[in-house]
Amino acid sequence: MQIPEKIAIADIDATDRLRPVDVAHAQFIADSIERKGNGVVGEGLDQPIIVRPKSAGGYQLVIGGHRHWAMVDLGWKELVVGKHVMVQELDDLEAKIAEIDENVARRDLNPLDRAIFIAKRRELFVKKYGETRGRKRKDIEFKEEEKNPNLGVFLSSRFSEETAKRIGYSKGTIDRALHIANNLSEEIIAAIRGTGVETNQQELLALAEAEPEQQLALARKISSGEAKTVLQAKWACGFERQPANDPQGRLLTNLSESFDKASKATRASFMKKFGLAYAETRR
Repeated sequence: MQIPEKIAIADIDATDRLRPVDVAHAQFIADSIERKGNGVVGEGLDQPIIVRPKSAGGYQLVIGGHRHWAMVDLGWKELVVGKHVMVQELDDLEAKIAEIDENVARRDLNPLDRAIFIAKRRELFVKKYGETRGRKRKDIEFKEEEKNPNLGVFLSSRFSEETAKRIGYSKGTIDRALHIANNLSEEIIAAIRGTGVETNQQELLALAEAEPEQQLALARKISSGEAKTVLQAKWACGFERQPANDPQGRLLTNLSESFDKASKATRASFMKKFGLAYAETRR
């Protein structure tokens, strides 16, 4: 591959991105570039964008959507290879994986979007390297049979470890993200958008671990504002009984339930402790 010294910014295709540009963030970057470069075109960029050659000519943006937007906004016409832009030969899957890694590594994704991106990365990873089930293929060991007993889902240890190293998260974070994404349908995800649950990993895990036939009802209670947490949604749906607000009332309820579950001998011992006689009522 022959790489030119300069690339016209108009020759870079920035469409077909997994995540749209946040204009406010891109404008912040543009202002930063202009300030650092003292207003000189071509100066002030700290990190080059990454593109790949297109078979039909020109280049496809891989990494740096916000920086690319900023440079266009600042009126840059040409990018110097090595300073403003790096050219890499990547296939479609490699390019999408790289784009996901950039987005997840930025740390500004909420837990729900992070889970969705990591699940998408796994999907692309499988397409790229295949589910080898322990066999070596392109030096990648991909063992699908390994089960994480804590989450109760089949995960690839190889994928989790590779992804954790690539984007700087722990393996446990990757596993939990996959658990969330694999157990929430698109309808449920749409229902909890804009709620506090999408920004709270523990609540997302609680929803993912709820009974599948209950999840949509729980999500709708949260979406409507009737509940702020999964537990509150379970109370609102009647899936779990809400504890009484009266502490003494809760104690009485717990005591009554325990007494009902006790054996005849235990009930008699309990009554005897208070100087009372116990007689089993026949029904």
